[in-house]
Amino acid sequence: MQTTETDMMEEVEVIEMEEEVSDEVLSFAVVESVPIFPGCEDAKDNDERKACFQQKVLVFVSKNFEFPEMAKEMGIQGRVYVNFVIEKNGSITNVEIVRGVDPLLDDEAVRVVKKLPKLIPAKQRGKPVRMSFTLPINAKLQ
Repeated sequence: MQTTETDMMEEVEVIEMEEEVSDEVLSFAVVESVPIFPGCEDAKDNDERKACFQQKVLVFVSKNFEFPEMAKEMGIQGRVYVNFVIEKNGSITNVEIVRGVDPLLDDEAVRVVKKLPKLIPAKQRGKPVRMSFTLPINAKLQ
Protein backbone atom coordinates (compact mmCIF):
# COMPACT_ATOMS: atom_id res chain seq x y z
CA MET A 1 0.00 0.00 0.00
CA GLN A 2 1.39 3.40 -1.01
CA THR A 3 0.72 6.63 0.76
CA THR A 4 -0.46 9.63 -1.24
CA GLU A 5 0.35 12.18 1.42
CA THR A 6 3.08 14.75 0.83
CA ASP A 7 5.28 16.50 3.32
CA MET A 8 5.82 20.26 3.43
CA MET A 9 9.18 20.05 1.64
CA GLU A 10 7.93 18.23 -1.44
CA GLU A 11 7.18 20.34 -4.52
CA VAL A 12 3.86 19.87 -6.22
CA GLU A 13 3.66 20.74 -9.91
CA VAL A 14 0.54 22.67 -10.85
CA ILE A 15 -0.64 22.07 -14.39
CA GLU A 16 -2.92 24.76 -15.75
CA MET A 17 -5.79 23.51 -17.85
CA GLU A 18 -6.40 25.46 -21.02
CA GLU A 19 -9.97 25.93 -22.09
CA GLU A 20 -10.63 23.60 -24.97
CA VAL A 21 -10.92 25.44 -28.27
CA SER A 22 -13.56 23.63 -30.26
CA ASP A 23 -13.88 23.59 -34.02
CA GLU A 24 -17.27 21.93 -33.72
CA VAL A 25 -19.86 23.33 -36.11
CA LEU A 26 -23.02 24.26 -34.23
CA SER A 27 -26.55 24.56 -35.55
CA PHE A 28 -28.43 27.86 -35.94
CA ALA A 29 -31.03 26.53 -33.48
CA VAL A 30 -28.61 25.81 -30.61
CA VAL A 31 -26.19 28.75 -30.48
CA GLU A 32 -26.63 31.20 -27.60
CA SER A 33 -26.17 34.21 -29.86
CA VAL A 34 -26.98 33.89 -33.56
CA PRO A 35 -24.81 35.47 -36.25
CA ILE A 36 -25.58 39.06 -37.15
CA PHE A 37 -26.12 40.10 -40.77
CA PRO A 38 -24.90 43.62 -41.64
CA GLY A 39 -27.80 45.94 -40.82
CA CYS A 40 -29.15 43.81 -37.95
CA GLU A 41 -26.78 45.12 -35.28
CA ASP A 42 -29.54 47.07 -33.52
CA ALA A 43 -31.79 44.02 -32.99
CA LYS A 44 -32.61 43.83 -29.26
CA ASP A 45 -32.54 40.08 -28.64
CA ASN A 46 -31.75 36.73 -30.25
CA ASP A 47 -35.27 36.29 -31.68
CA GLU A 48 -35.11 39.70 -33.36
CA ARG A 49 -31.59 38.95 -34.65
CA LYS A 50 -32.77 35.58 -36.06
CA ALA A 51 -35.71 37.18 -37.86
CA CYS A 52 -33.55 40.02 -39.19
CA PHE A 53 -30.80 37.58 -40.27
CA GLN A 54 -33.24 35.39 -42.21
CA GLN A 55 -34.98 38.36 -43.82
CA LYS A 56 -31.70 40.03 -44.87
CA VAL A 57 -30.31 36.76 -46.30
CA LEU A 58 -33.48 36.28 -48.38
CA VAL A 59 -33.34 39.88 -49.65
CA PHE A 60 -29.65 39.46 -50.54
CA VAL A 61 -30.30 36.21 -52.42
CA SER A 62 -33.30 37.58 -54.30
CA LYS A 63 -31.29 40.65 -55.42
CA ASN A 64 -28.21 38.67 -56.47
CA PHE A 65 -29.68 35.43 -57.88
CA GLU A 66 -29.47 35.52 -61.68
CA PHE A 67 -31.79 32.93 -63.15
CA PRO A 68 -29.71 31.04 -65.75
CA GLU A 69 -30.92 31.65 -69.32
CA MET A 70 -30.70 27.94 -70.14
CA ALA A 71 -32.86 27.09 -67.11
CA LYS A 72 -35.46 29.64 -68.28
CA GLU A 73 -35.53 28.12 -71.76
CA MET A 74 -35.89 24.61 -70.36
CA GLY A 75 -38.52 25.66 -67.77
CA ILE A 76 -36.39 24.43 -64.85
CA GLN A 77 -37.42 25.74 -61.45
CA GLY A 78 -37.69 24.56 -57.86
CA ARG A 79 -36.32 24.85 -54.35
CA VAL A 80 -32.55 24.45 -53.85
CA TYR A 81 -31.26 23.80 -50.32
CA VAL A 82 -27.77 25.20 -49.73
CA ASN A 83 -25.80 24.47 -46.57
CA PHE A 84 -22.86 26.63 -45.49
CA VAL A 85 -20.71 27.36 -42.46
CA ILE A 86 -20.32 30.80 -40.92
CA GLU A 87 -16.78 30.75 -39.55
CA LYS A 88 -15.51 32.31 -36.31
CA ASN A 89 -14.30 35.30 -38.34
CA GLY A 90 -17.70 35.77 -40.05
CA SER A 91 -16.67 34.42 -43.45
CA ILE A 92 -18.74 31.88 -45.41
CA THR A 93 -17.20 28.46 -46.16
CA ASN A 94 -18.15 24.86 -47.01
CA VAL A 95 -20.95 25.94 -49.36
CA GLU A 96 -22.69 22.82 -50.68
CA ILE A 97 -26.00 21.71 -52.10
CA VAL A 98 -28.03 19.60 -49.67
CA ARG A 99 -30.91 19.05 -52.06
CA GLY A 100 -30.72 20.38 -55.57
CA VAL A 101 -33.01 20.78 -58.54
CA ASP A 102 -30.70 20.96 -61.55
CA PRO A 103 -26.98 21.78 -61.90
CA LEU A 104 -27.89 25.10 -63.59
CA LEU A 105 -29.88 26.34 -60.56
CA ASP A 106 -27.64 24.59 -58.02
CA ASP A 107 -24.50 26.31 -59.34
CA GLU A 108 -26.17 29.73 -59.27
CA ALA A 109 -27.38 29.15 -55.69
CA VAL A 110 -23.82 28.27 -54.60
CA ARG A 111 -22.43 31.34 -56.39
CA VAL A 112 -24.88 33.67 -54.61
CA VAL A 113 -24.28 32.17 -51.15
CA LYS A 114 -20.51 32.53 -51.61
CA LYS A 115 -21.11 36.27 -52.23
CA LEU A 116 -22.80 36.80 -48.82
CA PRO A 117 -21.13 39.66 -46.91
CA LYS A 118 -18.94 39.05 -43.88
CA LEU A 119 -21.13 38.48 -40.82
CA ILE A 120 -20.67 38.92 -37.10
CA PRO A 121 -20.26 35.25 -36.08
CA ALA A 122 -22.47 33.25 -33.75
CA LYS A 123 -21.34 33.09 -30.13
CA GLN A 124 -21.39 30.45 -27.44
CA ARG A 125 -20.42 31.52 -23.89
CA GLY A 126 -19.32 34.86 -25.33
CA LYS A 127 -16.83 33.36 -27.80
CA PRO A 128 -17.20 33.17 -31.60
CA VAL A 129 -18.10 29.68 -32.88
CA ARG A 130 -18.52 28.02 -36.26
CA MET A 131 -22.17 27.63 -37.21
CA SER A 132 -23.94 25.70 -39.92
CA PHE A 133 -26.95 27.12 -41.74
CA THR A 134 -29.18 25.61 -44.43
CA LEU A 135 -30.82 28.09 -46.74
CA PRO A 136 -33.76 27.16 -48.98
CA ILE A 137 -33.68 29.15 -52.23
CA ASN A 138 -36.95 29.12 -54.14
CA ALA A 139 -36.00 29.54 -57.82
CA LYS A 140 -39.25 30.20 -59.68
CA LEU A 141 -39.83 31.49 -63.17
CA GLN A 142 -41.90 34.67 -63.24
